[in-house]
Amino acid sequence: IEQSPAGIQITPIWTFKCEDEIRSNVAIADGKVFVTVYDNNLYALNQKNGEIVWKFPTSDGVGASPCVYEDTIYVGSSDGRMYAIDLRNGRQKWYFETQGPIYSSPKVRFDHLFFGSDDGYLYALNIKQGRKVWKVNAFSAVRSSPYIDDERVYVGTEGGYVYCMDLSSGKTIWQAQAKRAVTSSPCFYEDVVVVGSTDTTVYAFDAGTGWAI
Repeated sequence: IEQSPAGIQITPIWTFKCEDEIRSNVAIADGKVFVTVYDNNLYALNQKNGEIVWKFPTSDGVGASPCVYEDTIYVGSSDGRMYAIDLRNGRQKWYFETQGPIYSSPKVRFDHLFFGSDDGYLYALNIKQGRKVWKVNAFSAVRSSPYIDDERVYVGTEGGYVYCMDLSSGKTIWQAQAKRAVTSSPCFYEDVVVVGSTDTTVYAFDAGTGWAI
């Protein structure tokens, strides 16, 4: 940050030029910055100087944010696959294929990976082998990123519903409805689930019952 007669100017420490749009959040781990880009790639950049360390190609644009857990980075792609990649060298460990693009950013809880797909399902995978533990039909595209507590999973859908599901089985505990799509990701505070909708409304639901507060 520099002070000049024109005011405060912020000079980047470094920049990195990609080939297409960046629509996601970055993740930082192991001295690297991980960023997904619509040029089909996940990039690993040196945190200090922005130089590319490695890149991992998928078959289509990547709009979901990456999730780092231990020595692995998990990311979904518009090619319909969820990838597990070694964050040290960019090598693929496994992939899991859905029947639609993945824009939902994955979350890890209790050694399981949770995410939604445009095929209308919410998935729970074992993070070691990428094996499906359960999947739940949400009846419309799931682009929201799930919130997971000790017992339940909360997620929105493009069909305008917010679901609360049992973490171990995926069984629906309650569902609530907005007037339009819930692409926004739910947040949680003191037994209240808060989420926005494209109907221009922010909703607060009782986490136990789904009643609108």
